[in-house]
Amino acid sequence: MSGGGSSAELDRLRARLAHYRDHPTDTTGVPDQDLADFHKYLLKPEIASNITLHWFCSSAEPVTKEAAIFLLRLHAYNGGRVTEWRKHLHRCLAGCSECVRGLQENRLSSLHTYFGAFAENTLKRFYKTFDDELVRLIVETCESAQLRPGQPSTNGKTLADIPAPVFYLMLSNPTIVTNAKVIGLLRAHIPSAPVAGWPNDSPAAGLLLLLMEKTPEVRSWAALQANACTRGPMPRERFTAVHSKVLEMTMHAILPPTSSLESSFFSDDLSALWQGYSTILRFVPEEWLYPSKSNHLDVRQTVITHLSDKGPHFVEILKSFIVILDRLGANTWAEESDEFPHVVFNTVKDNTSYTEILQGLPADKGRWAIQWMEMYVKTIASLPAFGTTVPLVIQYLCEELQHERYQDVRGSAIWVASRLFRIILTDPKALADTSSLSLSPVWESLDIHARIFVSVAFGRAYSGASWLEAREAARELVKAVLKNDVTNIHLAISSLSKAHSAGLAAKRAKQRPADQSLPTIYSLQPIRTQIWRKTYESIQPNDSYGITTVLDTMVLISHVDDLNVEAFEAVFSDKRLQEFKEVIHDVNSALGTIRSGFEDALFRYLDFANSGAVLELLSQQVTAKKIVIMMFSPLNSIRQPVQALVGLAMDVESRLDCFRALLLNFPEASLNGMFEFLEKFIKFAPRAPEACSLSKSLALCFTDVIDALCSNPDGLLHKVSFLQAMGEPGPAVQLPKWWALMSEALSIIFRFTVGWANYCDTQDMITWMRDALIFGRDMLSQRRVIESSALALSPQSSKAQSISHMGSKMVRNLQGVLFQLTGWLKLTDEELLYQAFSLVQSLLGCFKETQVEPAADAMAKLTRYANASQAEQKHRLDKSRVNVLRDLLASFTEEEDDEVEIIEHVIQERDVPAKKAKAESTKEKVRQKQQTLTSMVSKSKESERKAPPPKLKKDLTVAERRKLDAASVLPKFSRAATIAPQPVASSSKPKTAIPVRPQLPPPSSDASESSSSEDEGAAALVALAKKHAAPKRPEERRQVKMLDAPMTGKYQRILQQRNNGIDEARRMALRLKPDISSLHRRLLSWNYDHEGPHPPGESLKLYTVPDRFESSRHFRETFEPLLLLECWAQIQQSKEADEAKFECRIVGRQYADYWIDMDIAFTESVTKDWGLTETDIVLLRHPHTRHCRLLKVQHFKQAPNGLLATLRMVATPSDPGPQVDSLWQLSKVFSLTTLHREYGALVALEYYDMVRTILNPVLQKITSPDQSELPRLMQMYKLNKPQATAILNALEADGFSLIQGPPGTGKTSTICGLVQLFLSRRKGPATFITVGQNSAPLQKEAPKKILLCAPSNAAIDEITFRLKEGASGPGQRTLPVKVVRVGNPKAMNASVKDVSLDSLTEQKLNSNSDGKSTAKDSGNEMSRLRTELDSTKKLRQQKEEEMSQIRDNTAKTMALDSEIQALRQKVRGLATQLDKLRDQQKGNQRTMDALSRRCRAEVLQEADVICATLAGSGHEILETLDFEMVIIDEAAQAIELSSLIPLKYRCNRCVMVGDPQQLPPTVISQEASKYGYNQSLFVRLQKHRPEAVHLLSIQYRMHPEISILPSRLFYNGRLQDGPDMSSKTQRPWHRSPKFGPYHFYNVAKGVEETGRFHSLINKAEAQVAVALYNRLRQEFSTFDFDFKVGIVTMYRAQVTELRRTFEQRFGVNITSTVDFNTVDGFQGQEKDIIILSCVRAGPGLSTVGFLADVRRMNVALTRAKASVFILGNAATLERSDQNWKAIVQDARDRAALIDADVSFFTTPVNTYNSQKAAKIPNKASGVKPPTSALPLAEDLVALGRNSSAKGVIPPSRTNDTNDNTMDILPSSIPPSNPPMEIGNVTIGHKRPADDSLQPPLPPAMRAQQIQPTQHGARLPKKPKQPIVPKPKPPRSIFINRNPHKPPPYGGSAGPSRS
Repeated sequence: MSGGGSSAELDRLRARLAHYRDHPTDTTGVPDQDLADFHKYLLKPEIASNITLHWFCSSAEPVTKEAAIFLLRLHAYNGGRVTEWRKHLHRCLAGCSECVRGLQENRLSSLHTYFGAFAENTLKRFYKTFDDELVRLIVETCESAQLRPGQPSTNGKTLADIPAPVFYLMLSNPTIVTNAKVIGLLRAHIPSAPVAGWPNDSPAAGLLLLLMEKTPEVRSWAALQANACTRGPMPRERFTAVHSKVLEMTMHAILPPTSSLESSFFSDDLSALWQGYSTILRFVPEEWLYPSKSNHLDVRQTVITHLSDKGPHFVEILKSFIVILDRLGANTWAEESDEFPHVVFNTVKDNTSYTEILQGLPADKGRWAIQWMEMYVKTIASLPAFGTTVPLVIQYLCEELQHERYQDVRGSAIWVASRLFRIILTDPKALADTSSLSLSPVWESLDIHARIFVSVAFGRAYSGASWLEAREAARELVKAVLKNDVTNIHLAISSLSKAHSAGLAAKRAKQRPADQSLPTIYSLQPIRTQIWRKTYESIQPNDSYGITTVLDTMVLISHVDDLNVEAFEAVFSDKRLQEFKEVIHDVNSALGTIRSGFEDALFRYLDFANSGAVLELLSQQVTAKKIVIMMFSPLNSIRQPVQALVGLAMDVESRLDCFRALLLNFPEASLNGMFEFLEKFIKFAPRAPEACSLSKSLALCFTDVIDALCSNPDGLLHKVSFLQAMGEPGPAVQLPKWWALMSEALSIIFRFTVGWANYCDTQDMITWMRDALIFGRDMLSQRRVIESSALALSPQSSKAQSISHMGSKMVRNLQGVLFQLTGWLKLTDEELLYQAFSLVQSLLGCFKETQVEPAADAMAKLTRYANASQAEQKHRLDKSRVNVLRDLLASFTEEEDDEVEIIEHVIQERDVPAKKAKAESTKEKVRQKQQTLTSMVSKSKESERKAPPPKLKKDLTVAERRKLDAASVLPKFSRAATIAPQPVASSSKPKTAIPVRPQLPPPSSDASESSSSEDEGAAALVALAKKHAAPKRPEERRQVKMLDAPMTGKYQRILQQRNNGIDEARRMALRLKPDISSLHRRLLSWNYDHEGPHPPGESLKLYTVPDRFESSRHFRETFEPLLLLECWAQIQQSKEADEAKFECRIVGRQYADYWIDMDIAFTESVTKDWGLTETDIVLLRHPHTRHCRLLKVQHFKQAPNGLLATLRMVATPSDPGPQVDSLWQLSKVFSLTTLHREYGALVALEYYDMVRTILNPVLQKITSPDQSELPRLMQMYKLNKPQATAILNALEADGFSLIQGPPGTGKTSTICGLVQLFLSRRKGPATFITVGQNSAPLQKEAPKKILLCAPSNAAIDEITFRLKEGASGPGQRTLPVKVVRVGNPKAMNASVKDVSLDSLTEQKLNSNSDGKSTAKDSGNEMSRLRTELDSTKKLRQQKEEEMSQIRDNTAKTMALDSEIQALRQKVRGLATQLDKLRDQQKGNQRTMDALSRRCRAEVLQEADVICATLAGSGHEILETLDFEMVIIDEAAQAIELSSLIPLKYRCNRCVMVGDPQQLPPTVISQEASKYGYNQSLFVRLQKHRPEAVHLLSIQYRMHPEISILPSRLFYNGRLQDGPDMSSKTQRPWHRSPKFGPYHFYNVAKGVEETGRFHSLINKAEAQVAVALYNRLRQEFSTFDFDFKVGIVTMYRAQVTELRRTFEQRFGVNITSTVDFNTVDGFQGQEKDIIILSCVRAGPGLSTVGFLADVRRMNVALTRAKASVFILGNAATLERSDQNWKAIVQDARDRAALIDADVSFFTTPVNTYNSQKAAKIPNKASGVKPPTSALPLAEDLVALGRNSSAKGVIPPSRTNDTNDNTMDILPSSIPPSNPPMEIGNVTIGHKRPADDSLQPPLPPAMRAQQIQPTQHGARLPKKPKQPIVPKPKPPRSIFINRNPHKPPPYGGSAGPSRS
């Protein structure tokens, strides 16, 4: 290394060198000492001889480098030190090439520094001698290697064998390289390969000269060595004056005449010279190529001038020109004329030498000769010549060079032209600024040559290897052109959208938009129509790349529909509108061009493609992704061909199936496609003037996607394999992202649709807005599925948790949806409003379920809606929906309300003056806080909110309430209409209440005053209270203390009304939608296999039903265990039924709060008409382990692939429940429909309007009616006095009114009269007029209504019929009543089906022009298309198989190919039609649903009377109605909880009509009955004040001989007969001593036996009954007994025995004309003759079980109109029961007790002469005619012998064990003579018992049950009624329609009969 010395010495040397550099001096100015010091430093003796010296390169120290340059002047000296210096200089230059280059560079720079003081001539002489010294060094070095100038080497060595720096030194300087000796060495010893070790960033100056040297070998080596250098121009600092000199020398060399040097050194070959020159130009910096101040050379002009040269050297001239173009760019044409570039191009292309080049160059090497045109065009981009020259270039490339003579460069020409156009289109930065130029000629050129580009891109003729690159370039060009057009369209749409938004904003601000304020409208450039058209036309079959090209482009614009000009017309009305219209027209025209050929191109491709090729195309993830995006296109012309593409690949047709197939096969690509589409929508829709069609497509398609992913059981998210196939990042990321994007898209739809609606067709808007709402509903319904699927592969999936972090996050994504959806509550379309409000309900439900607080802005908006009055028109919600909304909003503050402590502000007199000033100062604060009374609650952390539901708090007793009231003089917060208000909330947690039963004091007059409440306590001051600090106690939650302060004035009233409305809405919601989940949790936790009267698990606390209750809690604690007992009894009873069992598979599970919801699919077909409802309880039993679980049905539907259901079970840690893919046996257990509504009434009772009276019965005393009103009412409605009195009192009394109607007293007529009088007194509905709305339709108030209920369908059907017919008394028709029967039409009588809700709705629908025929026709057409599609596909498959087997038969192959193509087209067409029809059918169905809902609502609103069973009255469809009065018929036959169901609605009074002396309510559980569960509310109310019950005391049914006994025995003699009842009920057999109106036939020989069903039979009584009936028929054959005889008993087995005995005697058809039934089954019916078989008989028998039930006695004895015949053992009955003893004694006293057996009725009667009319058997009845007038005694004796004596109870029996099973099951016995309908009149009985309230039969009798009922129970199939001759119209139970026609059988119109 060089250098040395101390630091001080170095500093001194550095300073001296700096001085000489900055102040140059000659030799005389430099002291010798400085020279000596510099020499000493540079040539330090310690430098080793083997170390390379570095004096001039970067490796040298700075001082060393400066010293070396300074000491170059030593060359002018001689001496020892100079010689030593030269030695070291040679050593340095021979050792380092960089030092050689540094020497040359520094000697030039030193001319102005260290040598600046010398004269120029002096320096020239100095450096000449210096160069000679260097030549000497070179020659000596070469000679040492035996290399001599001009002499060939003898040892094979070359210059490459000398040190590389020395060789480099030879070329470092033109002076050296042109030295004769050096030239001689180079020519003689030039190496053949490049030399290593030289600097490669720039060539030496001498090397450039050698490129043009005479010797070819030297030139070749120089070219190789130059190529080893870095390509491109040299750095400016490296291009020294030496290089400039070389450039000048070479330029002169190519310009004749040449100098002597040039002639001796340079080559004489022009080609060689230009070749070398072009290489030199490659290294020349740009600024040295054209003249400037520092450069006088014009290389550019030199080259361009020679472009006209002809000859072989033109190739190199062209290459030089290419270098110039590449290096100078636009500067190539600097200071030239505008035409000059054009001239230059023509010069080149017209040069024959250039043509020869193109024709002679091979294809693989000729591209450069054409590619220069690309550079050329770039250089002229900013020149005026661009527009005219580029078309010339393109024409030359695309036409002239496509001639056959240019065969080898044709592809290159297209390649260059394609690249050129592509650069112009896609890379404008590669060109100069073209904004000021007109490109029209360029685009015209593209259009002109579109054919060649498209042909090369897609044509088969250009598919060879030589066209490969050109084809690729052409395809890229086509893509670029297409995408450029799409980009321009997007720009135009974007600018239009911005202008529209600005104009709309100005319009909203009521300002006229200024022209300068609007964004500039982008003028759409004309699209390349020819390219689009040719592209579509050129796509060939099986050209997957071509299809990919158009797909790549179309996906960019597939979401854009035509612009709606109306959107701009609505905003702009000035001159700018025309400008907008022009651009809109251009955009829409361009869109039409783009889409026009897409469909044909894809279908043409599909016609010849096979499924494998298309599937391979889709296998590309990018392509599959784009396909998915285009599946969402709003345009059929895009979506349908893409769908066909998927269909062919995967053999599917419908849109839903296509989505499913894409997701299944390409899950990752499909999801990414959906993400990209949603992101596009989110970006595009808010900016577009309107995006209705896109939103519609989104809603429809994502509804299908949700179905494909989430449906049961085949939804893809239910498959673990699909979740695993999603790939990274997996479902835990992908599914929440999908959910979030859908949520955002939905919120955008809800936000912007309000504005879009102004520009679109109303009907279309309604249709797709409904679809959007349904899409939102489907999203929410599948939220759990998506959540569980997202967690399926994570460890959390195995944990049962009700709320997951992901679930909460998903719900938080819905915040925007909720807020934007609130705007839709202003919709005027009722159906849309219905759907929108339903979605709001669902959204709020999701927030509540996941404990996510809705956003404050959404809550505020909804709160404004809830509090707005109808006049404010903030929304379109009706009153019922507002109440529901209020309750939903209140539910989010309930938990917060639990944190509120109310501090009662007791004002003391002495404090008033002192605090007056303070009160005034806080007045405004109080007002502000009171405005948000319900929401001023401190918000705790979210984790704190996630607490379990609050437990039921203990009610305050009355005593506690009084103490509380006495402690305060200010109003308190309390609930309205509650007996026991909730205790005041405090900071302490409520304690668990202990069930205490304090004695309730009697009601007082101030009971009603304590009801109060919110009206007084609404004005309260809300203030935050500080936390109480308590040491060593956990920190309590923050609370709010509310100061209950008085407030007066207008604000108080407003706030009071608002808070009252909120509280009322909450109360209404709590009673209409009570939480019954506790029933499900209890029931579903039971072990089905448990036996016993009590359910398994924790024992129930049972209490006897008291007459009065302390509170609603007391009521619930009493009835809830009893209801559970009844529920368990029904489950136990269901075990006796042989229910069908079906195998099912568990296909999915989701956790939901306390539940596990399981999706099942049935693996086998089920029986016809079998199904499930959402109230069914089912049993799942494992076929092997027999383990079973009770579950509740959540959903059930018939899917195309089978039955699907969702079942719910209780989630327990010990039992995970059935697992996915396991098989189970499913069977129905029973229906919860009635229990649901009874339990709901039990839970919600505390919120009922009549809760006080229900808990503590208070009946008003009967008052004397207005004596002037009473006669008028009796006359008008043909009522008797008791009936009229009851009606008037019922209408005047508030609360409950009880009307007792014994048999035949006209209960139904009384009800009809009550309804008629109510309607006549009812005021007309009010009409609401909204101020400020001139054109709004008048809103009429709904008419006041009556809700009319009964326990059974039969009872409610009869009264419905009477009301429908307008009858209120015998023969009287009055005001028409709009009556609607609500319930299942299958359970209704045919006479009232025409007024059923379904029928009336159907009538309204049929009156609509759209009707249901459209939906039906769509269904038929879909079936036809599906069949045709399947057959076409099958035929196509057959043809394809046939063609695959053909060999060497071209003609047949082509024919089959044509057929296959036609079949494919047909399949596509059918699939498209099927999709359209499916969407149409779905739309029609939704329209029908909407219309049906509207019609149903109209029917209900217009109705006067709603009729329903008690259970049916709880249907949610009635929840929007208010009722003025509730009437319950047969109220004594309903359990108390059933009677509470209709009372949940608002009503002022309830009228209960019934007879407690007849049958009680039916209860299955005998245990529950022991505690009074079978007691009716009627009876409990009656106990309070029996005298307040209105008794209908006049009966119109029974003969006086019949009625006398029940009147005395059951009604204390108060039951009176109507006028002329004796004559009205007179019958021919009354004169017979054997019969008469009333007889007790003592069958003394009869003995009871044990029959089936643990019941009893008495065969003797059955035989006597046969004889009795036969005697009647034979003796009075002229009388038609068909349907007029009822044979009843209290035992089911006896009914069976009677039927069997009658059938044996009279044939099987006897059961169709004689009614056999139990007493319970005969409740409500009547017959001319009743034969009662008592059954109980036996020696020593002392009890008769439930035969002693007086209510059953009453029913049995009061069913007959003309005659009652009792068959019984008088002795047994007398000794067993006092009532029966009285009956027997009464018969004895009246001479009606007759000992009878079979012979009694076969013995002729001499004293009686019956009519001798011919005995004509009733052919219609089918009864076998007897062989003689009367049967012989021996015939009946033989009949008796056939009866077995087995099972007779022994005489010693004293206890009746069989009576534990009560025979009260009328539904068990098929009625023997059902009523016959003639016209609209039913004859044969009055009203059948309610089948739904009767328990089912044991298994042995189930075989007779076939017909299903409304709730799944089975009813007996009634036998067909025979056609009978009708000589007389039979008597109807309804009033004769013709009041002037006398009733049959001599009856007269009198007071009303039931």
